[in-house]
Amino acid sequence: MKNSLLDSIANKQQFGTKILNEIKPFFPQINGCLYAESLLFSGTLKSNHTFPMVVILSNTKIQDAERKKINNWLKKKTKNYNTKIFYE
Repeated sequence: MKNSLLDSIANKQQFGTKILNEIKPFFPQINGCLYAESLLFSGTLKSNHTFPMVVILSNTKIQDAERKKINNWLKKKTKNYNTKIFYE
């Protein structure tokens, strides 16, 4: 069970690499990707929601139409329509 948990953590940490490898051929201006999962805390300080967070790194501005395509794809890829996506 412990090894399974460690494998799961390692896979989550490597998910950003998978995202980058899949998206870069379609959007070559993207040169980096950060992926993490974070708990959302509200006024009750209890968290029962985990949100994927993705940061897309690019040296050039990614146009709004491209961002919309990327956002939709990432939400499907993460299987979570609450994915938070940021561009740097």
